Formats: sequence, C-alpha cells, structure tokens
Amino acid sequence: MTLLKHSETKLANHLVHALNHNRLELYAQHQVDIVTRKVVGAEVFLRVPEQMTQSARWPIVTPFNIPRLETEQWIQVASHQGLIGSITQWLVKRIAVFLSENPEVNIPLSFNAPPCVITVDFVKYIEKIIKTYNISPSLLCVEITESEKPSDIILLGNVINELRSKGIKVVIDDLGCGYSTMSYLVDLNVDAVKIDKNFIQKAPFHNGAFAVLKSLIDLAKTINLEVICEGVETERQLEIVKSLGGDIVQGYLINRPTPLEKILIKNSWNSEEYIH
Repeated sequence: MTLLKHSETKLANHLVHALNHNRLELYAQHQVDIVTRKVVGAEVFLRVPEQMTQSARWPIVTPFNIPRLETEQWIQVASHQGLIGSITQWLVKRIAVFLSENPEVNIPLSFNAPPCVITVDFVKYIEKIIKTYNISPSLLCVEITESEKPSDIILLGNVINELRSKGIKVVIDDLGCGYSTMSYLVDLNVDAVKIDKNFIQKAPFHNGAFAVLKSLIDLAKTINLEVICEGVETERQLEIVKSLGGDIVQGYLINRPTPLEKILIKNSWNSEEYIH
C-alpha cells in the first residue's frame, strides 16, 4: 500500500506520541532448534496499538483509533519520516529492560535493524544499554533487514565485526531477496542467515521455490553459517527444511507472536501443542 504523504505525516505523529510515552507494544515469537526441539531464541516484533487511550503518563483530550497497518507498513512510515533510528533505539532499550527484569530468560532476543541504523554510534548506544541494565551481550541478536541498499558496505561490515566482538549475534534477514542475497554473504561476516519465508511456504508445491531453498541452505552451510527458516506453518514445510539441513525454525507451526511480557520460555517444543 502506498500511503499518501499527508496520511504518513499524521501516522508519524501518532508513532512519535506512542514512542515518547512507551505505548508501543512488543511481541515475540520463539525460534526452535529443528533437531533437539529446544527453544534457542525469540524474535521481538514492534506493534502499534490500534487505540490510544488516556493514561497518567500520556494525558490526551479524547481517546482515538489508529488505522490497522501491518508492521511492514509502520516501518515504511518510520523510514520515510526519519524515525527508524529512534524506534530501533527504543526497541533495544525495552528488550534490555525486559531481560533485566526477567533474569530467568537465557535465550537471545533478536530485533530487526536496517543498514542505515547499524553505525558506530549504534554500537556505542548498545554498549551503554548493556552496561546500564547489566545484561549479557549474548542475549541480543541483530537481524539486518534489506529495506535499503547499504551506502557503505565496508563500513557496515566493520560495525558488524565490532558488534560480534562484543558477543552480540548478527543475522542476515530474508536471504534470497533483494540486496541481502549474495553481496551480503560475500562482504559481511555474520553468524547466521534467515531464509525468506516465501521460499519455505512455496517449496512443498513449487519446484522452483524448492530448488532455490535448497541452494540457499547449501550455500549457507558451505560457508559455515547457521540457517534459520522463518514462516514455517505446516508439518510438510518443517519436513522439507529439516531434510535440506536447516538448523532453526520459526513460524505459526511453533507459536504465534505473543506479548513479550507474557511469553513462556519453554525448554522443549511439542509440535502438536503449538499448531493453531
């Protein structure tokens, strides 16, 4: 959906208000080891509530509703309005607060960040957050999104190396689409790749998608990268990614995104329990 400029500006104002008053919502979805079935991580998503109501921290004249948009559309608004950096910092801080208040959580929580956000200042900000909230760097994972082509791939690579040297995991998101396909693998030293869900969901009935999926997994394995398969919704899709050598799965077959403060970190996964 292409948003009109005046609509984007209005939505951006709502986003700024929600951001400044901690009214944005965090959801998370488990990532599970495909062999051991143990929960090994969770991806944290940002959601904008559909209704803004009166609160002690946020006095407003009257409650108001916000158009229901997909996360990708809110990210589009944030990017166009220059808010993506502030939102990413807010997200990192809220994850750190959650981890500090829930020390029993011992799996990494991942979050999306576009290349324009991953800078030297971003590393300094994460260092400050880690120190302030006394959390382990190993509990943070940055997933590089492909919303835009990096302006300086060498600088991005250096910053990623700095993040990894501090114990923070780095993943290439949506492998197989756009800018992230081959140049990222060649130029960036990362820990893992996440394969785009479209290939996984089409693989059971589309020979071309199956072939691309197999090629991507084989390529990642050849250069010793961990493979995360997202969007797994059926047992057949699970069987395919397992047979092709995928390491970690994420998707509705396991569980749907759950509010972060309510997420139950399980030690193992029974597929029957999570089918919705």
